[in-house]
Amino acid sequence: MSKELPYQPLSVSVGDYRRAVENKEAHSLIGPNNVILQVNYSCYLHCIMCDRYKWTEQGAPVEETLTGRELTGLFNQFGALKTGKITLVGTEPVLRPDLPQILTDIKQQGIKPEMYTAGIILKDEVIGSILENSGDAAFSVDGFYPVSHNLIRMPDKVFDAFSRTLSSIQHLRSDREKQGLTENQSRISANFTIQAGNIEDLATAGPKEIDALGVDTLRLSIVHGQGAYVLDRTAIPIITGFVTRLRSVAQLKTEVSLSSGIIYLLQGKIASEDFDKNVLVPSDTLKGKEKIRCHIHEFSTMIDPQGNVRPCLYLYDDNGPYNSSDRDQFIMGNIKKQDFASIWNGDEYTAFRKAYEYPNLRSGSRCRTCEYTDHFAELDQAVNGHESIPVQIGW
Repeated sequence: MSKELPYQPLSVSVGDYRRAVENKEAHSLIGPNNVILQVNYSCYLHCIMCDRYKWTEQGAPVEETLTGRELTGLFNQFGALKTGKITLVGTEPVLRPDLPQILTDIKQQGIKPEMYTAGIILKDEVIGSILENSGDAAFSVDGFYPVSHNLIRMPDKVFDAFSRTLSSIQHLRSDREKQGLTENQSRISANFTIQAGNIEDLATAGPKEIDALGVDTLRLSIVHGQGAYVLDRTAIPIITGFVTRLRSVAQLKTEVSLSSGIIYLLQGKIASEDFDKNVLVPSDTLKGKEKIRCHIHEFSTMIDPQGNVRPCLYLYDDNGPYNSSDRDQFIMGNIKKQDFASIWNGDEYTAFRKAYEYPNLRSGSRCRTCEYTDHFAELDQAVNGHESIPVQIGW
């Protein structure tokens, strides 16, 4: 079993980064360090805030899904480009029978594999491959209690999704301990999306409920989209109060990671009238009083199941119906037709980088819900400041 150091974001000389940003060459300096790869369309859950489980019946081209051989070739390309991490998403990656081989192929290129899953079906073979390849696993947990989680993830009550997810987490953690691995080698996380169906959980949950999940890291973010699940200003004191209580705890076993939107709420940077409109960026940025560059196209990329290369997860994943979205205007190329480096440095990406040097924050734009903005602000600070220490890029 490999004993490896934990994955770290890419470290770049701040002077080199400043010059690269000024010359519009940051993408060449950094390359696709963080890749989000959607490996399939299928899903067994019926989450109320997501229509993607319906995509196959809505005409998603399942027959065009990237094959194992095509993925292996893609991983070879990313290995040559020194990619640091590939995050596998689905709808549900574990429904691919070749998932263990996919994790192995990523690791063989010296790349850190990460997998997002609901954890309902996590076979021994998959758990073994996660640990053998020093993979990280992030489980979707949308409630600290079974009732709230299940009403969001399995509202038709076919099975107890909460118990199955926690059982898979416990299984993975137990096997990790048996093999003598640490959380630095194979991290277990829970992705908790705060929304109308679980906001009340935050009023009563504390360290006991968080630690009971059995994960190393709890990642908190705020739902985006359009629907009854979206929050309004009444949620702000509940969210900020929950985080403030956690910060007062001397010894919380579980690390808690906050998304940009939550950080800005804590700082009072999002006006309540803007939050009512599902805005998750600072209100001064929304109104043009202060600018934050978009840096996503310098270090990250997203690839859908057909091999279409897209510059940003948020411009692709609106959780809406398959055929009623503008997501296809953001296709930079297809890896079945071109090698990735040609796409990364190609005309479509060049045009996107020019058009989205600053996010599109007009009404209706998904950039308004960007959860990377605080990292972008840090990068701007490094570019505009006088520090000489290396800048950390990516996540």
